[in-house]
Parts: sequence; structure tokens; C-alpha cells
Amino acid sequence: MAVGYFSRMRVDGVPLALRPAFHAYGYGLGAALESVIATIRHTCRIERRRAGPRVGPRIDCFWHEHLPAYIASYLPPAPGEHHIWMNHPIWYMRAVHVLLAWNGVSKLALGSSGHDGQAALAEVVGYLRAGRSTAVAVDGPAGPPHVLRRGALDMALESGLPLVAIRFTYGRVVRAPSWDRKCFPLPFSRVAVSESAPLHVTRENYEEQRLALSRLL
Repeated sequence: MAVGYFSRMRVDGVPLALRPAFHAYGYGLGAALESVIATIRHTCRIERRRAGPRVGPRIDCFWHEHLPAYIASYLPPAPGEHHIWMNHPIWYMRAVHVLLAWNGVSKLALGSSGHDGQAALAEVVGYLRAGRSTAVAVDGPAGPPHVLRRGALDMALESGLPLVAIRFTYGRVVRAPSWDRKCFPLPFSRVAVSESAPLHVTRENYEEQRLALSRLL
């Protein structure tokens, strides 16, 4: 019973009695994650290449395994650019939410598949229409890895913003023992980042762009 309760408890629904421990966990682990991101950002040679001029606002897309490299390479956002992210709302994600806030993500929409995902997606679309950008790990939050979910495509369709596929390759990397085998580039190694040309999604080309996005990633 307790296990089932905690598996459903949201970050915005933690009981008052648990909040001190909850926030200690969130900020403590968040600080540890921030030190990892800072190490990647300041010691690795990050080389970015675009297929054409930068566009923005936009929807960045990458596989979940590349989340650390994405944060180190793209956050905080450029001056004048504001990010809203859709993120898993269960309590253990608090440390990631803290990390994103410290790295310039100014708004989180709490939701994912099976956890008010449609409401969160609608919230993100509203902000995208107002000129914000977002980033989506398109096989998350629980996989299977490298299987494209439709959330980013639906955001693009409803907001009119383009998708940009982002690929990462590493000189030296270690992988976490998680479902996505998350990649952590080693200090003083090379991180090559490749951006696709923008993909514009319409109702008529939805399937074509879905296949193109998966191929580009």
C-alpha cells in the first residue's frame, strides 16, 4: 500500500510532514547533478554544428540518454530566449526540476504519459505560441529507448514551431545502469553536437515528419 502511494505521489502533492525531507532530497541531489553538468560544460570540448542558421523559438528533440549533454550544451538559454519544459511529476523528479530551474528553465508543466500528460502538453503549447522554446527527450520518461513518442510532434503541430533533431556523439563516455543508459561524457573528452534543419509539422505531413525525426536522431 505504501509503495503504491509513493509511486503516485506528485511533487506538488507531498504531505506537509514530508516536505522538509523532500526538499532536502531535491536540493541535495540537485546540487550533485549540477556539479556533474558543470564538469561536462567546463571540461569537455563541446563542438556544435547546425544545418543552416539558428531558428528560434523552436522544439529541440533528442533521445533521453543525451539529457546531461543537452543541459550542458544548451542551457542556460541564450539571452532573450525562454524555455518551458514538460516534465514527469512524480516526487523523485524533484532533483531534476531543481537542476532545470538552476539552468534557466523558467517554467515547468508537470505531466507525462499516464500522469495528466494531455493537460501538461496543452499548457506547453500555450507558452510556445507566446514565443517560448522547449526541449523534449522524445523517448521518455520511461522508454523504451529510441522509440519515438508523439508528444514533440503534437507540440509542433499545435504551436506551429519547428522541430530540431539534435544528435550527440562522444569521444569518451560512461553510461548509467538505467533504462536509457544515460550518457555522461568524461572530463576533457569531445562532445560533438549536430542540429538538423528545422522540421515543420502539418496534418498532411505528420507521418512523414515523424519518420524524418526518428531517422535524424
